Amino acid sequence: MNNSILVQPLSTFASWIECRRLPQGEVGSVNPDEIYCPERVGHVAVCILDELLVWGGYHERRLGYGYCTGSEVWSYNLDLDRWFKYVPHGNSPEFASGACSAVVWPYWYIFLGHNLNGNSNEMSRLNLQTCTWESVGPEMRISPRDKSVAWVFGSKIFVFGGYGVSPYTTYLWNRETDVFSKENWNDERGWDNQIASFDTLTNQWHPVETRGPKPKARAAHSAVRVGEAVYIFGGRSGGMRMADLHRLDLLDLTWSGELSCQGQRPEGRSWHTMSALSRHKLVLMGGYNTSGQILDDLWLLSLESMSWSILLQHSNRFRLWHTSCANSMGDVLIFGGCTNDILDNSRRMEASDHVLTVRLEPFSLERLCMHRLWRNGYSNQAGWDSLPRSCQLWLEAYKRSNSEINRRIYRCNATSLHGPSLRQLTVLQPDQANYINMNIFELERWRALEQRLF
Repeated sequence: MNNSILVQPLSTFASWIECRRLPQGEVGSVNPDEIYCPERVGHVAVCILDELLVWGGYHERRLGYGYCTGSEVWSYNLDLDRWFKYVPHGNSPEFASGACSAVVWPYWYIFLGHNLNGNSNEMSRLNLQTCTWESVGPEMRISPRDKSVAWVFGSKIFVFGGYGVSPYTTYLWNRETDVFSKENWNDERGWDNQIASFDTLTNQWHPVETRGPKPKARAAHSAVRVGEAVYIFGGRSGGMRMADLHRLDLLDLTWSGELSCQGQRPEGRSWHTMSALSRHKLVLMGGYNTSGQILDDLWLLSLESMSWSILLQHSNRFRLWHTSCANSMGDVLIFGGCTNDILDNSRRMEASDHVLTVRLEPFSLERLCMHRLWRNGYSNQAGWDSLPRSCQLWLEAYKRSNSEINRRIYRCNATSLHGPSLRQLTVLQPDQANYINMNIFELERWRALEQRLF
């Protein structure tokens, strides 16, 4: 997405404010799911400026399991350390896990995935200006699937690979170039290496003819577009989880073949994420290897030297089937995901509701100054009117967020996985959250005592 199109956060739009759902009731009676985005796996996420949007996914809890509702969109702001829940207008898409999403302004497209009826090839979009769901129904569709990857180039959304039903019926498919690799135990489901594009101007799917050695059929892989190329890494094909890296030139649609990289390379994996920190640096995090181990490593791929380097070998933050997005300030925000062996049927799946951050550079001086102004607001608030309008709006947003302290249970939402400590900002840390909660509960206890006495 071209962030220059948007000059203000979505949360300040009147349409989004109208759809915001704030928690009701007193402290202690509020459902935490009304305050913080519930844990999940297989969701989709995107960053719009400095706001992380999350939709869909799947969860398992002590009281049951199921798909996360499709009617809700959650938004997280790292600088505010705050989640907001929205219920957009219109008919929401059906809940799903393993879906794809892509932003072609002003729409956030959500499509494919898996639900109670099996694999899906439905598509919906969220109008980011009006906070309204809209259905998209092209005549010809690609086959139902989940765990595909998608990227945007111009006005088109490209999709590669996935796991789903056999495409040999009325779906868009080229028998000469597209490969469908069947599952050993099920002739009707398997992996594919199809590449197709959705034209957002005509609302139609089209086949994409490419040159060069096409990657193997796969699912649960990762893809990152950098400029005029897209990079594909890993994924599962049959019983193998791969560690191959491919590049597709988006101008002449030519595949590179497996790229040779210097240095130690990450082991084969699926259900991982890869994000762009810049035009020359990609970050790879977590996943699930062929041996059935959940991974907690963090890797950096330099596109200038085509070399891998390890940032963290053992972070103790195990994640698979999570999301990873870069905001406009250079933070990579990793949310959700499974924290134990997802294929171990003897144990309940444990998912995360926490945000991990990755940064390679210090916070900007302006950003640090704004947080310092807020911390010392008791002594400098009288001079806020002399600040630039953008700074005033930032401080006002922080003030509004913190004004709800008396009906919130505070907690730390984010942890720095790599890079500068979040203590440099005003993001709550566990000890700070515990202190606030202690004071809230103490206040409530004294209020209850006063009501009994008087």
